[in-house]
Amino acid sequence: MPPAGIANLAGYPQRLLLADPGTSGWHEIGMEWKEHVGWLAPIAITMVAYVLIKHRLAMNKYPQIRSAVLVFAALLVSLVR
Repeated sequence: MPPAGIANLAGYPQRLLLADPGTSGWHEIGMEWKEHVGWLAPIAITMVAYVLIKHRLAMNKYPQIRSAVLVFAALLVSLVR
């Protein structure tokens, strides 16, 4: 919460977004993302583990499939961070 009388809200991004009706929706999107992204990681990592375990023989025969699954996992981890 910014101190009373502050005109420049650049140091308070939440209040800066909420101060303008045109950008207040971005705050809503950010808050929803923060609340729901936590569910994405365990579901996706479970999928990665299932694919790697279920198709482990194919992973040795087709390394591009293994690479695709591992790239997906890496992208997911970087997205959640």
